[in-house]
Amino acid sequence: MKTRNVVIALSALCCSSPLLADLAGTAEDVTLANYGAGSYQSVAVKGSNSWNVATGNENFYNLRAFEHEWAWNGSPSESTSYITHCVEIYQSVSVGSNYMFEVVPVQDVPERPNSGWPGNMGDERARLMRDLYADWANPATGGVYGSAGDRDAIASAFQLMIWEITHENFSAETAENMVDQISFDLGAIQRQFDGGIEDTVGFYLTEMTTTLSDGPLQYADLVGWTEDSAQDQSRYVPAPGVLMALASGLMMTGRRRRD
Repeated sequence: MKTRNVVIALSALCCSSPLLADLAGTAEDVTLANYGAGSYQSVAVKGSNSWNVATGNENFYNLRAFEHEWAWNGSPSESTSYITHCVEIYQSVSVGSNYMFEVVPVQDVPERPNSGWPGNMGDERARLMRDLYADWANPATGGVYGSAGDRDAIASAFQLMIWEITHENFSAETAENMVDQISFDLGAIQRQFDGGIEDTVGFYLTEMTTTLSDGPLQYADLVGWTEDSAQDQSRYVPAPGVLMALASGLMMTGRRRRD
């Protein structure tokens, strides 16, 4: 079992208006305003590796494991922002650039040309993604929970876990069994220890793996963003009740326990 604090801040109200329009089949005209919480992480990506294989000749690269902060370019004209996470490693997005993302069911990202690796995550991986968001992300902002001092480490671990879910060559067919095959020492997605005295990102990766297996998988309302020339994204869409609470000025603080 795991407990965590849940705080929905009134400052998130600014992001509520476009969320209601985030339905599959629509499009989002957005500009990448900033890279948010996160850090560079040393990651090896090798699509030929089975989930339980490490060949010893993987190449590690410093990849951006950051949240993406977007400005919405649609109507209404007032500035609106929200956070997404990358579900596709082999493409990129650039700060200050505009993109027109198609909104699709989250299980339909990432999209790779010519059916290349890794392809759509599918329903079972999407179940893991929903549980990850339900435990660790704020539905009002899309970003991870955590204090100012911890958010970079939590956001980095969250992004690494998303890549593990979307890119790992699991042999398991169900989400529950895929959890047992999550490893950052083996497989298609590997992470190199940063050499620090305390590996805080590694600590949160362990915590996140634990929450994926500590009870029935939870549901978070997610959509995918896809664009042929840009990294596909995942995005948290708040339930109507969350938006109503924010609109009424209600601050909710509590603890949730999963059994």
